[in-house]
Amino acid sequence: MEPITETPQKHFVNRVTPFSKALALILFVTLPLLTLYLGYKIGTDGNVSPDPLVVEEEQGSLQRDEEQNRNEPGSIIMEETSSWETFENTRDGYTVRYPGENIAGTPKIGSGGSLIEYGFNDSLTFESYGGWADIYLFSGTEAEAVTSYKKFQTSLGREKIYKESDVVIGGKQAKALVSTIDGRSEYRYFVEYRPGKVLFIAGPMEFAYTLTFI
Repeated sequence: MEPITETPQKHFVNRVTPFSKALALILFVTLPLLTLYLGYKIGTDGNVSPDPLVVEEEQGSLQRDEEQNRNEPGSIIMEETSSWETFENTRDGYTVRYPGENIAGTPKIGSGGSLIEYGFNDSLTFESYGGWADIYLFSGTEAEAVTSYKKFQTSLGREKIYKESDVVIGGKQAKALVSTIDGRSEYRYFVEYRPGKVLFIAGPMEFAYTLTFI
């Protein structure tokens, strides 16, 4: 009788089946791709794109700071004009600085004046040096003062093109009119510092921003 020999059966782990072939193929394809993806993420973590909302907020803050420095240069100018002399007009309620009589002339509280027809009374003039700066007092609103001044310019045939902007003078909201003539800038400021009372300041920007109210 011939001995019976049994053929050893392969353990299920060692069996090659259609499923195992498919799984091996999937792993063979996906593992390299997964490795590449993880390497890309690790390499780009240090270069994360900024949040567009945060960037927009930062840019807006810088623009507001720049605009504030342009429209409210009072602190900068006060430092630059700290050596100027101070003149106090107790009648109309303000103080202002000027660079000495040898440059600006002698400050004098005025009345009447050439603009009386348009509602402007002389408040402060500088004698012996015509045209350096003048301050007028207008009874009405800021808008009315600006309109009246433009009418005055038109009557002289000087219909100028002004750039208007909102500024702060002496801690109060004001209107600035700037025109350029032959390469030279001309500044005009209107500030309603009391109800129905407007100061019209014609002169250098540095002069206007030294104004304080008492």
